[in-house]
Amino acid sequence: MTSVRFKGFVGNSYLLRNSSYDCQRLVNMYVLPDESQLGRNGEIAQLVRTPGLTQLVPSNDQPGKCVYKASDGNLYYATNIALYKIIGNITSTWSSTFIGWITLPGPVQISDNGTYLFIVSAGVGYSYNMSTGVIAPITGVNPNSTTYFDGYVVFSNYQTNKFYWTDLYSTSVNGLNFASAEANADKIVGLINNNEDLWIFGEKTTELWYDAGTGNVVFQRRPGILIETGCAAANTVQKITTNRLMWLAVDDRSSPYVVMAIGYTVTKVSTFAQDQAWANLTAEQIAGATAYTYMQDGSMFYVLNIPGTASTWVFDVTTSDLIQAHTWHERATYSDDNIESRHWAESHVYHQGKHVVCDYRNGAIYFYDVDGYTDNGTLIRRVRVSPHLSNSGTRMFYDSLTIDFKVGVGNSNTPDPQIMLEYSNDGGKTWSNQLFKSVGNQGSFSSRVIFRQLGQARDRVFKLTLTDPVDWAISGASLDLRAGSS
Repeated sequence: MTSVRFKGFVGNSYLLRNSSYDCQRLVNMYVLPDESQLGRNGEIAQLVRTPGLTQLVPSNDQPGKCVYKASDGNLYYATNIALYKIIGNITSTWSSTFIGWITLPGPVQISDNGTYLFIVSAGVGYSYNMSTGVIAPITGVNPNSTTYFDGYVVFSNYQTNKFYWTDLYSTSVNGLNFASAEANADKIVGLINNNEDLWIFGEKTTELWYDAGTGNVVFQRRPGILIETGCAAANTVQKITTNRLMWLAVDDRSSPYVVMAIGYTVTKVSTFAQDQAWANLTAEQIAGATAYTYMQDGSMFYVLNIPGTASTWVFDVTTSDLIQAHTWHERATYSDDNIESRHWAESHVYHQGKHVVCDYRNGAIYFYDVDGYTDNGTLIRRVRVSPHLSNSGTRMFYDSLTIDFKVGVGNSNTPDPQIMLEYSNDGGKTWSNQLFKSVGNQGSFSSRVIFRQLGQARDRVFKLTLTDPVDWAISGASLDLRAGSS
């Protein structure tokens, strides 16, 4: 019998079309590296749970579109039909105040110039005077994307190659306040102000403009810079730092993929597994994609939602930098009959010490709660599907599997948390019955989690499922194996 560490048990989501080669998944957990590289059993990383969602404002039964922190310090959010202001602070109960009815046909962006909010979506836009409370339609432009730049609010004009800007600190869009992206014959998808550059994202290429401040010609194109990567969806463009952007990209050569720009250099960061999963997306799904970024417990995340897909994809920027490998995990919710769907959170702001998000289904407002173990009372299903275990087709006997859990994590509500293990001998196509095991009663910090007599296979994949609401963490696994004769 040979005892070995289970290489790759701590790992990413990487489910290929050929699951017989690789069918890894990591759902509602993420890889957290050990910067000292001296962790337990020599593991350089562990799997830790994603945070829960704790409610701040109840549902209003309207699909949540965008939550935004304005320069006046207040928090606003838009549903598909209304604008609200959130009232409350970290020491009081939060509530929402209805501002007015609006019509938002697609993904939503919000910007402001200190006096007015600008709410835009798929060619429709509104301004909101934060002092007088007046909402009015934006005229002179059909906005799809918006950003603030040196006193101007800039809009891409829906389904054209033009972008417009307001007069200084105004809602007025002068008929002369426009320019055209003309390096390539494609339409503008979106735009963003990043590090004093105005990034203009087309369908196939991206241009950089700057504030020239010359009469009516406020913006001029930065000469000699053209990024030959376009944008698939305006609301996927997000800042990572002042020198980094990420977005769902597209060009003449492929289906959508995710890229990161460091300075003006663009690099693909999505994996082959994701590219395969996104190859058959419809135009409507692609256009409806949204993303947000946030940093929690030292990790920076880029969170991507694509309508109609089974899960939310999350790129861990910090871990990817540390281990020099693209690191993705998934977030999902599960129905009572185990149907998987995307995570509830649609957009994000950091407000009064909380990571605030809105629910895409019903407009409820939550915060990411590192001390919360459920999504507003709904159990979170956490899944790890391991890499394949094989030895050139030789039959292997699995005498035991030891999983290195953080043990003794029970609490008054769940004093004896359980885990569920399944295995597959056909590349993850079918699974064994579930095997249950305790991770030790509350406070039992010396417990061990060992599954014995797991049969034999020429190729083996393990699936671990965790649903109890406790502080899950896994630092690796080891196997006791015997080789067969054939």
